[in-house]
Formats: sequence, C-alpha cells, structure tokens
Amino acid sequence: MSIGQQQSSGAIPSWNIGRGKIANVSGRDDTFDGLTAFTPFWAMAAIFSIAGDIYAMLGYKGPLFAALSWSVVLFSLLLLLYPRRTEFLIGLVMVSLVLYALRMPVASNNKTITAVMNGAILLSAAVLYLRAAGRGAALARMGLYQQIRIVARSLLAIMYFYGIFHKINTDFLDPSVSCAVGLYAPLARPFGLEDNLFGRYLAIFATFVIEAIAIVSLTGSAISPWGSSSHSSSIT
Repeated sequence: MSIGQQQSSGAIPSWNIGRGKIANVSGRDDTFDGLTAFTPFWAMAAIFSIAGDIYAMLGYKGPLFAALSWSVVLFSLLLLLYPRRTEFLIGLVMVSLVLYALRMPVASNNKTITAVMNGAILLSAAVLYLRAAGRGAALARMGLYQQIRIVARSLLAIMYFYGIFHKINTDFLDPSVSCAVGLYAPLARPFGLEDNLFGRYLAIFATFVIEAIAIVSLTGSAISPWGSSSHSSSIT
C-alpha cells in the first residue's frame, strides 16, 4: 500500500475494535503529523474551559447553551480518541465559535484568544480544503498544522509580551504587594523564606525573565510540534 493510498487506521490502534473502524486517514499507520500532537491538547483545553461553565451544561442558561456545551465535550472526547480525524477538530472548532458568539460580550482574554485560534483553524482548513478539492486531493493535515502553528505562536508571543508590559508598574515591583510574591510565599513558607526580601525580588524579576524566554522561544525559527502544542493548550 502506497503512502498516499487511503486506508482504515485508528489514531490509537488499540482502541479500534472490530471491522467498523471510523478513523480513516490518508497515510501509513505509523505516520503522526504535527496536528496529531496538537489536537489532544486542544481537546483537553476545550474540556477544561467548558467545565468552568457548569451552569450552561446543566441547562440553567437554556437548552441551546446546554446542547452546545455538551457538543464541545463530545467532539473533544472524539478528538482524544481519534486525534487524526480532522473532521472532529473542525466540528469542535465550529461549535466552540458558535458558543463564544452566543456568550458575547466575553470579558475573558483567554476565551477571546481561544476564539481567534479557533477562527484561524476554521479559515485555514477551509482554504486548504478548497485548494485540495480543485485538484481532487484530500486536505493536507501537515499543511493545516503549519498554518495554524504560525497563528498559535503569534498569539502566544503577543500574550506574553503584554503579560510583561502590564507588569511594569509600581505595584508589581513592590515586594510588599506584588502578586508574584503572593505566588512565591506559599512555596517558600515550608522553608521559612516567605518573608525573605531577596526571594521576593527574585520572584518578581524571574517572572520577567521566564516570560521573555517564552517570547524568544515562540518567535524563534525552530520549535518542536510538542512544544507548540503544550503552549497552545495553555491558551484556555
């Protein structure tokens, strides 16, 4: 069987039982592209995000919100089981965008960034599908991953930039009130160092250093699929 030939293959082969395998992909069984690494993280992020709105899932916001919320959960679970099924990713993205539109105006920056990423996935998939359909070919998963990876890296670089920028103020730099110290103190308390002035300043300036490293890594010319995926899952 050639690499380009269509065959029935499970994204996680041990979970495909019997003849009714639903995960049809173009390629060999041992072929895993960047999108295969990305989709489980995106599915888990969607589940964690929707779990934060339990009232919508229980129907307190109406049947439409409940149906869309459970659809997000369903597509996420299917994507975890079959990360190479592009249609499950597209379904998750479409349902998430509709749910975001119904929730507007949305105050959460994380949800807005996620919506932009979902929009980029949907637009990229549509463009690649139309190009492939004109040649009678299937949608190229690696091409889709390469396009959305650029968007993901750009979004995260912007997010980390403003994460640093908004911290440049007297309150964050003040070890008596800085939120960085609020995170440092519980970790240092077992060692009796929660009031250590050097440790407090270290926590403050280490925040700038770590986020600056993240920006440099995201804007660099080389980044692994796993690194891009794990950063992307932090969007939500």
